[in-house]
Amino acid sequence: MISSPARIGSSALTSGWRGKSPENGIRAAENINKFRNGFKPVKPKVLFIISEDPRRSARPAEAIRIAAGVGTWKKVEIAVYLRDAAVLALSEYADEFIDEDNYTRYFPIIGEWGGPIYVQQDAPFLRDLGDSPLKYQEISDEQLARVAAESEYVVNF
Repeated sequence: MISSPARIGSSALTSGWRGKSPENGIRAAENINKFRNGFKPVKPKVLFIISEDPRRSARPAEAIRIAAGVGTWKKVEIAVYLRDAAVLALSEYADEFIDEDNYTRYFPIIGEWGGPIYVQQDAPFLRDLGDSPLKYQEISDEQLARVAAESEYVVNF
């Protein structure tokens, strides 16, 4: 007879407690939870892809604000990828951007958590960036495809 996971779980838990230490029952419960969760990572990964110009659109600022807000829950791993003119968002001079407060207020929060900030390799606006107060990594389109494939969620702005 094939048992359902719930039936297996209940028998594993009760057999772990009979005349044995509670640690055996806890280990059995952890193994059952791994089975039920399908061995998925504990923290899902969310990739924010931002491609609009922060000088002309409020969408990049909103994306940064949302990424920082979601990351504060510490239930997901956040990564940000900037493409085309969006790489300018890394500039230390955000006063030219729409909703500039979102960049100065929320971008450092993402950097503090150690969430990676990626930029398009050889983006034409990188040379206009100057010195950035935030650490970032240039990646190719192939590397972006890998990062996106490893992410449970991809959000485009």
